[in-house]
Amino acid sequence: APAPFIRRLSNYHHLLLGMRQRQIQTVSSTTLAEILEYKPIQVRKDLQLAGLVGKPRTGFRVDEMEEAISRFLGWSLDTKAVLFGVGNLGSALLSYPWREYGLRFMAAFESAEERLNILINNIPVYHTSYFSTFAEEQDIDIGVIAVPVEEAQPVADLIVANGISGIWNFTTTHLKTSSGTTVEDALFTQSLAILTRRLIES
Repeated sequence: APAPFIRRLSNYHHLLLGMRQRQIQTVSSTTLAEILEYKPIQVRKDLQLAGLVGKPRTGFRVDEMEEAISRFLGWSLDTKAVLFGVGNLGSALLSYPWREYGLRFMAAFESAEERLNILINNIPVYHTSYFSTFAEEQDIDIGVIAVPVEEAQPVADLIVANGISGIWNFTTTHLKTSSGTTVEDALFTQSLAILTRRLIES
């Protein structure tokens, strides 16, 4: 599935979660398009590709729509992850309720001695040297990198060497990996760039 399509589905899901919290039971594709400033035909096409079909004059049930998008995005699965780097950002990542999106942190790994052998949100923190042993015992899907820039590539190499094919990169380093590895850069600055540019244009 193309990345822009997946991002739009994520935006629909985010909006639907808010609707569920406000106890809104149904919504039309036209309403979604108006709120998100998408073209209605694009929304209808996206929803069809995700296997969703609304009812005439009724639209979609919000709960069914949110659950269907979650399944399509893999958020209904149990995705196991490990984190590298438990500084301010890493600690915040461990404290976020990722389980709502099917992501379960099994452990975190750190090289700084003062951050070892602790629990963060009930997730154990081990020394990086223990990772290879841990990876042999666990079926890990994603390695999350939140280490200093100079450590990012060696950590990525370690993740790949231990058979993990998904990397979520929270550093500014452009990682070089094998063709069988999927890397997604978490670029907070992209969202900020859109915001600041729109402020300039307004």
